[in-house]
Amino acid sequence: NELDGDVSPKEYRRLLDEMAAVALETGSRLWGPTCSNTNTKCVKWAKEVRGSGWPKGLHGISWHSYDPQENTEFAAVDALAEGRPIIWSEFGWPNVGTISEEAQAEAITKLWAFYAKYYGAILFQLHDGKNPNEREHRYGIRACNAQGELTHWKAAAHTVPSVEGEAMSDATFCISRAQSFEIPEKPGYFSTYYPKGQTDTILSIQPD
Repeated sequence: NELDGDVSPKEYRRLLDEMAAVALETGSRLWGPTCSNTNTKCVKWAKEVRGSGWPKGLHGISWHSYDPQENTEFAAVDALAEGRPIIWSEFGWPNVGTISEEAQAEAITKLWAFYAKYYGAILFQLHDGKNPNEREHRYGIRACNAQGELTHWKAAAHTVPSVEGEAMSDATFCISRAQSFEIPEKPGYFSTYYPKGQTDTILSIQPD
C-alpha cells in the first residue's frame, strides 16, 4: 500500500513476484502496485517495478488518486495496465478549511463520473476524524465532532452514482454480529435469520 518512495522498485518487484506466484498457485486475484497518487513520480516508480513486463499472476492495477486537477497521469496508468483492469482503490475530496460539505459533495460527484469507465473506484473515506483542521480527518462522508462522536451524514454520502437505477453501494444482505447466533447442531458456526424480519428461516450455511 503506497510503497512508492518507501521501497525501491527492485525490492518491491521481488515482493510482487513472490505474491504473483502465490496468486497463481491459489487462484487468487492479485492487484498492485497501489501507488499513492496519479503523478509523474509514482508512474516513474511503477514503470521501474514493471521493467520488461508484469508477472503473470498480476490480475489488475490498483492505484490511488486524489484530485484529477492535480494528478494528471491517467493515460500513463492506462498504458501501464497493459490491458488489465484498473481499480482506483482510493480517491476522495476533503471538506477542510473553507471547503463546505456541499462543495465536497459537488467535487465528489464529478470524481465519480470521472472514474466511471474503470473497473472500480473506492471512495476515501467513511468517517471523519476529530480534528476539523486536519486534512486527513476531513475526507469522510459522515461527520465527527471533537469528542470523536459520529454525527450526521454529509452531503457527499448521497453522491454514489446509480447503475440502471440501482445504487452501486447497495448490498443484497448484510450480516451483523449482533444479529447472528450460534447454530445448536454445529458449535462454532453462526447464522442469522433470513429474510430480515423472519424468525423461522435462517441463512443457508455453505462450505465456502
